[in-house]
Amino acid sequence: MRLLAKIDDTLEIIEQAIIIFLFSALVLMIITNIAARNFFGVSYQKILEISPGIVLWLALIGATLALKKQRHIKLEILLRYAGEWSGGRAAGDSPCKRRPRPQSW
Repeated sequence: MRLLAKIDDTLEIIEQAIIIFLFSALVLMIITNIAARNFFGVSYQKILEISPGIVLWLALIGATLALKKQRHIKLEILLRYAGEWSGGRAAGDSPCKRRPRPQSW
């Protein structure tokens, strides 16, 4: 298990470095394109083609880091209502407080 934890920690560091590099490259490319368009009247089409791909990779790698650190977006409202519909089985160990059901006489 220690080996897996070390591998996981190493991958986390690599993912963070990749995210920092990609985000920095994206910002620099877009600033360069804006400056070139405003000052020289030249726009680089390749930057406009590459940027969405970089954003996609940032989202994918960022999602893996968020999941590892338990910082991802949780759809707790869905769990709350799914729990009511399924008799509480779908909510699992959700931190949502369930309202007591009124007694029907």
